[in-house]
Amino acid sequence: RTHSSENPSNDLQINVDPSV
Repeated sequence: RTHSSENPSNDLQINVDPSV
């Protein structure tokens, strides 16, 4: 996930949100 900063939405899909 190199575009985490560019695609925050995509990052959420790849990384399970710890808040959830």
